[in-house]
Amino acid sequence: MKNATFITSFILFPFFALPQAYDMNWIMGTSLTENLLNFDSNSLALSSINLDLNLGVTGLVMSNQEGDFIFYSDGIRLHDADDNIMTNGDTLNPCEYVLGVVANCLNCGYTIYFSMIALPFEAENSYAIIHRRYLDSIITTPTTTYFLVPDELLTVVDMNLNGGKGDVTSKNELIIHSKMLDVVAATKHANGRDWWAIIPESSDSLYFKVLLGPDMVPTIDSQVIGIKPPQDSMKFSQGFCVFSPDGSKYVDNDVAFGVKVYDFDRCNGLLSNLKVLPPLDYVSGVNCVAISPNSRYLYVSNAHYVLQYDLEAQDIASTTDTVAVWDGSEDTPGEPSWFRTMTLAPDGKIYITPAHGSVKSLHVINYPNKKGIACDVRQRYVQLPHRKGSEFTLFPNYRLGPLDGSPCDTLGLDNHPLSGFRCETLPGEPLSVEFTDNSFYEPAQWAWDFGDGNASQDTSPVHNFPGPGSYTVCLTVSNAYGSDTWCKVVSIVASGMPVNASPTDKIYLSPNPAKASVNVQIPKNIPQSIFTLFAVTGQPVLTHPLDANWNLVPLASLPPGLYFYEVRDEGKLLQSGKLVKVE
Repeated sequence: MKNATFITSFILFPFFALPQAYDMNWIMGTSLTENLLNFDSNSLALSSINLDLNLGVTGLVMSNQEGDFIFYSDGIRLHDADDNIMTNGDTLNPCEYVLGVVANCLNCGYTIYFSMIALPFEAENSYAIIHRRYLDSIITTPTTTYFLVPDELLTVVDMNLNGGKGDVTSKNELIIHSKMLDVVAATKHANGRDWWAIIPESSDSLYFKVLLGPDMVPTIDSQVIGIKPPQDSMKFSQGFCVFSPDGSKYVDNDVAFGVKVYDFDRCNGLLSNLKVLPPLDYVSGVNCVAISPNSRYLYVSNAHYVLQYDLEAQDIASTTDTVAVWDGSEDTPGEPSWFRTMTLAPDGKIYITPAHGSVKSLHVINYPNKKGIACDVRQRYVQLPHRKGSEFTLFPNYRLGPLDGSPCDTLGLDNHPLSGFRCETLPGEPLSVEFTDNSFYEPAQWAWDFGDGNASQDTSPVHNFPGPGSYTVCLTVSNAYGSDTWCKVVSIVASGMPVNASPTDKIYLSPNPAKASVNVQIPKNIPQSIFTLFAVTGQPVLTHPLDANWNLVPLASLPPGLYFYEVRDEGKLLQSGKLVKVE
């Protein structure tokens, strides 16, 4: 039988826009020509967009509930979809710094990392923007000087005004004033409409809580919980505090003390049941966190590693698993593509920005719902049209419904399921396709129709198609409140050319150059193999058995120099290349 390659195209009937698609468009870039990342139809599409404002590290990008781009901000100004400044949309975050930027730079943005988040109220077609500002005083520790960020502000956009282009109806309303505030995170109230936002006080065990409804009048409360960090350690993580997609967990990435995991009550906003994960080595402000779509797995980055933890375990810290090791690459000389900010995307993948702004790639966790290295971290997997520059916009889970049956489920809203999926061929098996469920709003049953007479009720099945051809694959998801069906055409096309290996087939060595040891990652479908290192003369100098995981191969006995390696499985050559050992 001829080999086959895998192609998907989206069926044109019947297609319904994804509700609550406020995060469908991401914009990243270093200049006025930016990268546009669009996640419509359960997949990522890349293109370019020209904007008047440079988003920098404070950028906010917002779409409406149908997924149409409607406004954005650089932290100082708000522009509509036509790139015109909104009425009253100038001079956000007023302070001496902002006034100086406005006076001296037409398109320079604000410079507080992860400091804006937009919370929509769909019935009113309005948006609450919570944002932080600098004041002009500073704190100095023995090692670092910090700007104080003591104000959390509220700005409101009404998209019913200005012919649907939107106006700013209130601006820079003070919510919280404190000595040092950290990254805001938000999740839906249990009623499915209102929003909780939590803002930690960075040098304390104090958490401010904001409850916001469509009247845009915030209710402010606070809670002291956990262990206060040492007085001489100022937490300044520049990394995420994040809610799990289901809103049941809140994670505070405290660089000084450790990653703090709390249970969260969506009814009353209380944190409880603190569990602390030991702090990682802190590398240049790059420790960040993200949580899998099924709310089970926590991912933590610290530049050189991505770690996975099981949030369902009694002892979360004991489940630590290294699922990626930085491979030593540099997109630009002198700027390593370390693991930095992580965020969950609408396609169910977690995307990771490299640590430096001038790179043109993103890492991705392809299957974040899977345990261990099966989550499949692919380094520099997404190649952007332009250098990325800016960070991700802070996006909460906009597709979180009410907590059905809870005492706070008081508005009569229900979780009507929304179907979606993505798919990919298995390595070396071109007729076998792995389908990944990407449905929302609490589906309870899954019914797959593969278009070839076969069906499945698994959540995320693997299906073997009978041969080349085009198949209309449909997923119907259901619960007590209804059902929804989404389809796409999957094409298995005959080809006389060999099948290109999936990125999951690749064997990774890192770092390279290496010193005392090298990490070798072997794909899950290769249970055992042999690593052999050769001198430039062709003489074998080291042999080491490998398992399907990360393998630490010691190099301390070898002198510095250039070597050649082979990885073989029962004599079959899987991969070869160069390895450099340095002092």
